[in-house]
Amino acid sequence: MDELRALRAAAGPDFALYDGRSRYLQRSLDAGASGVVAVPLSTLPTDLPRRNLDGLQAIVDRGQAVVDGQPDLVAQADALQSVMLIHLLHHLLCCPVRQPRARLRSCLPRLAVMEGMDGTF
Repeated sequence: MDELRALRAAAGPDFALYDGRSRYLQRSLDAGASGVVAVPLSTLPTDLPRRNLDGLQAIVDRGQAVVDGQPDLVAQADALQSVMLIHLLHHLLCCPVRQPRARLRSCLPRLAVMEGMDGTF
């Protein structure tokens, strides 16, 4: 985080500074980041919390575990793409616009079984 603090000091408060490390969201923000680019969130998870950094970190960590469990960059990209496809299929098949958001979780486990995943990501 020292390099982030140094960048913030050099750039000043008006510069939008984003950190690409999503393992410690709060630490990045405390060190001067304007925001954090969190690749695990590119899968469009359905259970994002409202204004809860600890809850968001848990979701990022869950996605990061998928990435970390892969042997190389190609496998990491494939794993993230698979999870994103599960989420998109879930939205298309189970959650018409007229249904309340609370029903989002009801179909995800069925789709995850189709993909051989546990449905929690």
